[in-house]
Amino acid sequence: MINELLKHFPYETPRSSQLEAIKQIANKWDDTEVFVISAAVGTGKTALAVTLQSYLIAQKSSCAYLVPNNALRKQAMEEFPFLRTVKKKTEYWLDKYNMTQDEFCRKHYAFGPKGAQYFKDLAHVKTKKVRLVANYFTYMAHKLYKKNVVIDEAHKMLETLRGLHYDKLWRHDYNYPDGLDTVGALAAWLEGQPDTKVVQKLKKELASAAPSTIINYTESMFRGYPSECIELLPLSVKGHKEIFWRGDTEKIFLMSATISQKDVEYLGLADKKVMYIDLDSDIPKENRPIMPLNVGSMTYKNQDESIPKVAAKILELCEKHSNEKGFIHAPYSVAYKLRAHLTGDRFIFHTENNKKEALERFLESDNAVMIGSGLTEGLSLDHDKARFQCIAKLQYPSLQDPAMRWIARNESEYYQWLTGRDVMQASGRNCRTPDDYGITYILDSAWEMWYNKCSDLLPKWFTEAVISETS
Repeated sequence: MINELLKHFPYETPRSSQLEAIKQIANKWDDTEVFVISAAVGTGKTALAVTLQSYLIAQKSSCAYLVPNNALRKQAMEEFPFLRTVKKKTEYWLDKYNMTQDEFCRKHYAFGPKGAQYFKDLAHVKTKKVRLVANYFTYMAHKLYKKNVVIDEAHKMLETLRGLHYDKLWRHDYNYPDGLDTVGALAAWLEGQPDTKVVQKLKKELASAAPSTIINYTESMFRGYPSECIELLPLSVKGHKEIFWRGDTEKIFLMSATISQKDVEYLGLADKKVMYIDLDSDIPKENRPIMPLNVGSMTYKNQDESIPKVAAKILELCEKHSNEKGFIHAPYSVAYKLRAHLTGDRFIFHTENNKKEALERFLESDNAVMIGSGLTEGLSLDHDKARFQCIAKLQYPSLQDPAMRWIARNESEYYQWLTGRDVMQASGRNCRTPDDYGITYILDSAWEMWYNKCSDLLPKWFTEAVISETS
């Protein structure tokens, strides 16, 4: 079967890690329902995905290749133009009517112009033999169900499924006050509220010895406008309605650099026949060094003291890499505080509203340094796009959330894993292929304690790249 799979490999020769994955999949094909492929950045997971998809279609089955967002969908279609998709109606522009497909359908009560590309694409991707690539929500919204699914960045699938099985407490409905930032404050406020289904669920979670729901203060869309709310996200989707893999699904392939056995359990797949495949990186460790610098503590209470030191180190590194582009990974709150210290034309900051424009400006520059938030995944800074990057802060999941506090106490290894997920993802942004080079600096002094606690849990491709400042 190995040779049969290799016939569908889209390039002349697979990399060593790709070949190893194909061998292990072939050897356990008949005995496995779920393949969990843990593969470093640079493995070429898209090529693996289209290999599996093409093979399954040749066997007269069907297969969908799923990605979490449109950026990855676009990358896949640029690399493999034979892939087909259907986009959101807002992405189709109708020159003749000077409006999008979505606007046309709204104006004409869901009817589109005859022969519109959207309807052609939708009809095509529903066929059995199509080599489909789609984001998670498109697959679900259009019910593009196939017998097999290959899921890239599969650790995002759990987040997606949680979001489909959640409850919300809208601020405009309940008028909850500011300052509910502790479990005690939230519980006290709830005592005086109407005993609705959502309030009952929230009370139960706050009182539970083993919470099963993540409580998240956020902003979401309500009737087309952003509105504040408290989200109740299930910790596990086991037992909830199966959306992406139904009862007739034959095989599931979960691909990610950062997926754990606990993620698979929370996805409700642990009862199936599961095989875990851990792949080494094809990129030499010397080409992607990770250097902890222990600059300062970036916990909330220590940030004001540490920010000037972190900024000074960033300036020092920018001088060291004066002719190269750089990227600073920092949450929005830290990026805001760095603005006062990182001035000059070389530095590019962004908000949630102008992230795309700022990133385009950075990519078009010669030696700019971008301070980016929420960009640890889905971003390719290969070769001269960024030769150095810094991780300003390790982001521990908030212990104000009862579920996360329970995980930290009872499943401490998984809590440490969740903390390192962003670090592992970020470390792969600026070295993408075996002939590339990019260094990652860790500035947060929390690194040492975190790394010592969970180094045994981390994949080899990550730990082998970690070096000391004096190395």
